[in-house]
Amino acid sequence: LMASRRGFRPAVDVYRSETPPVVIVVVELAGIDPDAIELFLTDGLLVIRGVRRRQAGDHRIVHMEVDYGPFERRVLISDPVDADAVETTYSQGFLLVTLPIAERPSQPLRVEITKRTSK
Repeated sequence: LMASRRGFRPAVDVYRSETPPVVIVVVELAGIDPDAIELFLTDGLLVIRGVRRRQAGDHRIVHMEVDYGPFERRVLISDPVDADAVETTYSQGFLLVTLPIAERPSQPLRVEITKRTSK
């Protein structure tokens, strides 16, 4: 019995909390060395990538359901994030990424409109 192979796509949950204001991303990454996971935060996008490798050995596969290989997940983060305060933990096969939301100015910002004359 062999399951159809679609590539490794780890499950992701995203939560938003107001107290404290954070976005929490949970990624299911069982069997992956946390040192082999790459995280990037750029332009409102959290990118998580790595590889889950099959154990080496001289054996014949009888049944396989666990996905292996490279993966990349992209999570849109719509709030501005304080990149210097991002925290990550890896425990029991789950990667937890805590993204503190950056404070926005409390006062409205007035923008002046420049008028141009047409030629």
